[in-house]
Amino acid sequence: MADGRHSPQSPRIKPAYLIAGGVGALALIVGLVVVLTGGSDSPLIPGHSEAPAPTFAFQVAKTVPVTTVLQQPNGNPPDAKKSAEAATPAAANIQKSLHAFYSNAFLAPDNWTNGTYADAFGSFSAQAQAQGMKQIDVLTAGTDAGDTYSDIQPAKATMKTRVLLDPKGEPYSAVSTVTFAVDATLKDGTGTERLLSNGQYIFEKGPEGWMITAFSVQRSDQAPRSSGSAVASASGSA
Repeated sequence: MADGRHSPQSPRIKPAYLIAGGVGALALIVGLVVVLTGGSDSPLIPGHSEAPAPTFAFQVAKTVPVTTVLQQPNGNPPDAKKSAEAATPAAANIQKSLHAFYSNAFLAPDNWTNGTYADAFGSFSAQAQAQGMKQIDVLTAGTDAGDTYSDIQPAKATMKTRVLLDPKGEPYSAVSTVTFAVDATLKDGTGTERLLSNGQYIFEKGPEGWMITAFSVQRSDQAPRSSGSAVASASGSA
């Protein structure tokens, strides 16, 4: 079950051992500019226009560990405290992945103004990413968001994660349920549209960490009352 829409470094300059003549002086100046402005991601570097995404924070429900054994080798039931301690780090990593996904899918200006969201799928497996790109308008603000909206701001973000533990008590799979909403200001002046995404994401732990391997996402966008429209809905999965 997978579907949805569709997260965010700067190089360090090593000092040179020799600076000679005009070329050396120019290199020094360039190096100082890069260091003082934060590297190639700095807005002061010519030709770079990346704008920061508005910040948001998930309202996170308590992580639920799910054990796969009824009792331990000693005959006792699984230790609830140990299960919670094992599940908590996994849930924290998953939260970071989903935060990056939604930030890039809805809030990063360079993404929604251009209608390109490839960097949002960094935590998706290859198969899930392929499915997600086919359902881009369900999982993101949309390919025509730049033509439709003048601004997008976060409105609501909640998530709850269930972490499945193997017989040894180690986390190996998880399901996160997310509700995410943004308010998008329409360019035509008719008001602000609420873009609402409800999704479930299946994570599996692999060599590269926790990855989304499947998803199921539904959209129920609420158009401005002044537009005379009701609710536009769509769904996607993989």
